[in-house]
Formats: sequence, C-alpha cells, structure tokens
Amino acid sequence: MDNRIQAIADQAQAEFGLETYRLGRHAIFQKQDVLGEPYYQLSMEWFPLSAGEVEEDENPEGAAILDYHLQEKRFESVIFVMEQTDSTHHPFEKRTVEEMASFVERMTGFQFGRDFFVQDFYGTGALFHSEANGVRLSPSFQAEVNCDGQGRLLSFTTYGKAPDQNAIAQQEFETTLEEIEPLVQQHVKLFEFPSEMKGKFVSAYTVDEVYITADGSTCLPFFTDERMAVQVGDLLEWTEPLNGSINRSPLRSSEAVDVNKAFQESSGITFCLSDEQVEQCKSAVLNALRMEYPEESGKWRLKMLQPEQRYIHAFCYAAESTASDVLRPKLVLFIDKETMNVVNLMDNRPMLQDMFNTFKPAEPAKIDHETAYESLVPYITMEPVYVYDFRSKTYILCGLIDSDVAVDAVSGEIVALEDL
Repeated sequence: MDNRIQAIADQAQAEFGLETYRLGRHAIFQKQDVLGEPYYQLSMEWFPLSAGEVEEDENPEGAAILDYHLQEKRFESVIFVMEQTDSTHHPFEKRTVEEMASFVERMTGFQFGRDFFVQDFYGTGALFHSEANGVRLSPSFQAEVNCDGQGRLLSFTTYGKAPDQNAIAQQEFETTLEEIEPLVQQHVKLFEFPSEMKGKFVSAYTVDEVYITADGSTCLPFFTDERMAVQVGDLLEWTEPLNGSINRSPLRSSEAVDVNKAFQESSGITFCLSDEQVEQCKSAVLNALRMEYPEESGKWRLKMLQPEQRYIHAFCYAAESTASDVLRPKLVLFIDKETMNVVNLMDNRPMLQDMFNTFKPAEPAKIDHETAYESLVPYITMEPVYVYDFRSKTYILCGLIDSDVAVDAVSGEIVALEDL
C-alpha cells in the first residue's frame, strides 16, 4: 500500500476506534464539490474481524465506510453499515449537542458558532448547517452526526463546505414584494399537476421557485446545479434531417484514479466550459436531434449544459409545454468531453407515458394569469437567503420567492400544493 494512503488508514483506525477492524478495500475517485471544483476522494471500506471472509461488493453488518477529502485533508463521511458498530470509542457519552459540535469541529476544522450552527438536535443525533447573521445560505455546509445508546458513532456525513466569510456580501434585507412585483408576477406560471385521486391532470397557477437579488435586478435559478450550469436557451431548428444515428455507448462510471495523480497539490482540472466547448456542444446536440428526431425541428430548446467529470450533460426541454420541469418532455444528451460527441441520450417521454397513460388530460384554463396572480399574492412568501453566484464567486443576498398553494385554473379556488 502507498505510504500516504497507509498514513490516512492509520489515522482513521485511531480516530474511529477500528482496532477490531481490517481495511478491506480502498480506492481514489475524482469528485466535484458543490461549488463546481474538482477534488480527489479516498474511499475506504473497513470490515470487522469477526466478519471473516467478505464477498466482492459485499459490506457486512458493522462495516465502516469512510470517505476522505485528499486536498482538504479531512474525513467527509463515516457510516457504519446497518447502524451496527464494533468501535472502541465513545465520543458522545453524554449525547449532547456540544459533544457533537465538537466532533464536527475536529473532523472539518470549521468553527462552531462561526462556520456552522445547530439546525436540529434529536437526542442521539444532530444536524448542523452554515448561515450568515441568521440568514441561511445556498448551497449551505451541512453536517449530521448520529450515535448509539452507548455514545458510539453510527454515522457522520457532510455536504459542501463552510463559506469564506470574505465571500459573503453581507447587507440588510429590505426588499419588499411590492418593489419587485413585475419579477414576481413573471414567476407565477401555469402548470399541470397529475392528480392520482382524480385520475387526471389538473391545471393550476403557482409560483415557480426562484431567487431574486435584493436590488430586484436579477433572478437566479433555485437549484444549485442550474446556477452552476451554462444557460443556453437556443431553440433547436433545422431545415433538413441528418442521416445516421448517434453512436451510443454505455456510460462509464467513475474509475479509480492513480495515487500519484490524486496527491498532487492541485488537480489542474476544471469543469468550466470554454466558449469553444459551448459552441461544440450546441453543434453536437443539434446534429444528434437531426438524426434521432428528424421530424421534431423547433420542438426542443437547449436549456443548459452541465459539465461533470467525464461527460457534459445537455438538457433539452419541450419548447411548448404547460407542465412543470418534472413532467415536461425532456431529453438529456451525454457528450464525451474527450471527443465532444454525443455518446448516449435519455428521453423521458416513454417513462411519462407509462406513468400517466391512464390519466385524462387537463381541462382548459378558464382563469387568466392576472386573476390568478391577484389571488396568489396573499400567499406568496419571500425568505432572505445568501445565494452563491458562480459568476462573481460570492454569496449575494436574495429573496426566495415561493408559495405552498396554487390557484385552480378552472375553478379559481385556492388549493394547497400538497393536495394537488
């Protein structure tokens, strides 16, 4: 075993009381953090000595699965299979939130009360998150700790990382819904909801969740991966189809990385797309649709490009649809980053057909957009959130526009979203 991996394994054994365990398997993988930065992760599987021989791909009860961030030199997660453990350590003898916060501090190097705060405490576990002046962040660092009745660790998981305080543009949130009414009105949209109880689709207006900057000048997507992606918005049209079909190949999962490569100070890799790559993706997507869907010119819009380790994911949505993004016809094209060719494609229409083929179509809307908006106004909320902007690489103060009700587009009644 490489000496550097052995050192981490020795640290893990001592830190988590794994004296009666053996290191069964380990590998290094390239990962992408919540801010789109690449890093390398050492994954280790420790087996209890009492388990004897372990079959390939099997993790016996009580096994410990550990993930270690090589660049930040910290454990990202520790999970004991089936919540059983033979650990000799009892770090949570009193099962207090203070013990758990101290454990998170030791694992991450982050400071409790500055970098992370208690979100929930439930006796044998606690959930922590990051915030700024009581305002939550998106994405937020999160950590969860769970223990057994003897105070032994059962699971420790983290998501993201604590923000650099200098990257938070702190300010008071003074924006009102009235001041940004035009933008709010734009994000009240007509959707089609599948109602199992009624056996049909129901048309209703509700708020499409979105972040609006405190000055009311810009909207940011609700989901972090959408903010990270390259937004395109091109309508895909052509005058002639293209003979042939895409050369489909199985999508390759993450492969183990060479040890020396992983221990470099900097990976030297970026998942950002250059202008040239964006244009290559547009061309590859257009040609793929010309071959696979020759009769569907003008029916699809390339919404965004999401680069990941091995592939660039190109998301195309039906150009005309009243459905939400979840139910809207969608294509996902997988572009190999080495060749810049489409190597596979996913079409959600067969799945939607299988799921909802017995549902009756929605009745035509009788309520217009303006009337629906006026009915929704009392139910629209705006929560201040510091949102990470991938262009400026700072957290900027926004208002999250949301509502938990909808307006039935036929009757005009207010309906709870959970009842649709």
